[in-house]
Amino acid sequence: MRKLLFLSVLVGVVSIFSCNGMEAISNQDSTEACEYKVTQALDKQNYDEAITLLNGECKDAFDPAERNINLGAAYLGKAGYDIPSLVTDVLESSDDSDPLAAFLKSVAEGQSGKKLFYLTKSRDYYYRALSILGSVNCSSPNLSLMEQDVCFFKGIADFAQATTSFVSLFESTLGEDVADAIESWADNATLTCEQDTDENNFLDSAQFSACALEYAATGVTTNCDAYVPVDNGTFGYSNKTFEVVKFFINATSNCTSEGNHTDYKVIDRTGTTSVVALTSGLCYISNGTVCDAANETTGCYPCPVVSDNETLTVTDSLVDLLNNGTSTVALVANDTDVEESLLDIKRDICEPNPSACLCDGVPCTNSTLDTATDIQINANDTVAQQLIADYLSQ
Repeated sequence: MRKLLFLSVLVGVVSIFSCNGMEAISNQDSTEACEYKVTQALDKQNYDEAITLLNGECKDAFDPAERNINLGAAYLGKAGYDIPSLVTDVLESSDDSDPLAAFLKSVAEGQSGKKLFYLTKSRDYYYRALSILGSVNCSSPNLSLMEQDVCFFKGIADFAQATTSFVSLFESTLGEDVADAIESWADNATLTCEQDTDENNFLDSAQFSACALEYAATGVTTNCDAYVPVDNGTFGYSNKTFEVVKFFINATSNCTSEGNHTDYKVIDRTGTTSVVALTSGLCYISNGTVCDAANETTGCYPCPVVSDNETLTVTDSLVDLLNNGTSTVALVANDTDVEESLLDIKRDICEPNPSACLCDGVPCTNSTLDTATDIQINANDTVAQQLIADYLSQ
């Protein structure tokens, strides 16, 4: 069922993108010069220029809600989700024998160290716009054109961050190409020793993420053969406390020549609940500056993604956004196939523990999970991390 989700959602919303475009939204009092400059910058994918204009000489050319919508669009594009590339990826993926694998592969190939950071900025600006517009219910059938725009773009930014966060769970220090890992997982392909050194038909890069999620939730892990906390530090954020844990997967009979696999995961220990931090690239635990290769001696590890002093985690970047972002996209797209695809992935996640989710507003059971028309993952961070760990192992 997971193979239905990502492509069907984006196919459903592309038509809206192509109608609305990513051109600047401006009011009648805007100077023509600023309106033209911002529109041209967005159309030509000069997102830094658009951001500079909207924060500088053109700041007062738009009312506050419109300015935030345009800044949200600029950061969405800066994250790699501009309309032309989105349409191209969807069209090319739909012609592939396995559309999901093709689309997720394109997402993985476009990964960059700042992608999640820019998506978070985009979402923040859309939420600000909604706040300025008042109490907007994006599910209402009576939205103004402005409200429709901001609800749609907020929803696609939420969903883009959920998708990108999902892809990041397949990143590891093994050196495996993330796009290839995604394709193997999506296809349930036969794995090589390089991908699965313990021969359990569980992609090692995903297995390491499952280990970290289980460890953060319970303090132990059954998915890996061993684990060792190796370092603690701030990664340059003075009010943060991170723990770096090294996980081990031992090679089995046919893969002994491959050897054991290890990977590092970062746990945010700042709050009362430990959570797995989403990471991108490598940096030093002492100050957060970029480094080249994981190394315990120098303290070079996967780098946690932090925006506005908030650590991006699996629960806030994936679970919450699956609830909020995908439902917004489905409502705006008004496509029953899209909605059913979104329900399918939530059913897969909730299946091991139905009571951790809401089915049509009440706790799910095994029977209602199959028939519910609305499913929300309603678990705390600890339970949610266990649900995602279980989902990765499917």
